[in-house]
Amino acid sequence: MRSPWMLFFENVPEPTTKDLVLVAIANAIPFVGFGFLDNFIMIVAGDQIELVLNRRFPISTMAAAALGNTVSDVIGIGSVHYVEIFAQKVGFKAPTLTLGQLNLPRTRIAANLGRVIGVTIGCLIGMTPIPLAALFRSS
Repeated sequence: MRSPWMLFFENVPEPTTKDLVLVAIANAIPFVGFGFLDNFIMIVAGDQIELVLNRRFPISTMAAAALGNTVSDVIGIGSVHYVEIFAQKVGFKAPTLTLGQLNLPRTRIAANLGRVIGVTIGCLIGMTPIPLAALFRSS
């Protein structure tokens, strides 16, 4: 016996491929910002923690990275609002889909794929302090 919930989905028109791509892009944009901030802050904070704490307490690079990640997570929670506002200012509009279409597995997969791609790109861009730190230390 089918539940009424399943009947609801049977009558929902499938979003087009273009709609799914736009859903992925709309979900990727804020996650580029999150990934960038997370990695950038973690690397800078971890590097500074390692430099400062090693003067008094022996601390491993991994411990400094973990502490840097903690700092990054705390700042990330506070910056969620600002990242989302910036993402809206980019001006990209997600397609107008019905609630039923948004809840379809294909649409949820597209949204999650966009988030994964966005956070990956953001994390890679957020690695810029690594070569910059090496340049400053060598000079």
